[in-house]
Amino acid sequence: MKEYIEDLMKNAMYTGEPIVRSIAYEFTERPDITDEFLLGDKYLVAPILQEGARKRLVYFPCLNKEKWKMVSTGELFEGGREIDADLNTLLYFERIELE
Repeated sequence: MKEYIEDLMKNAMYTGEPIVRSIAYEFTERPDITDEFLLGDKYLVAPILQEGARKRLVYFPCLNKEKWKMVSTGELFEGGREIDADLNTLLYFERIELE
């Protein structure tokens, strides 16, 4: 992860492209999603924003039939859908591009 962030920083320095990105920056199908963000184009983060919440909806963007892997569990999710996620685990996901 350290190398990935360093690469994002170098890219931002030369191109001005943001490191932390809104969903709409990379995926245009759901500009209404404002409570999730991307770290580069590889990691999706769905922070807990409501005090006392036990669940939250997580939307997985889809551009090229991606899957998203929950980093803490390895569970895979199809892009283009929402899930009702339990907040007992850290909600960040790695983008898995299918060929």
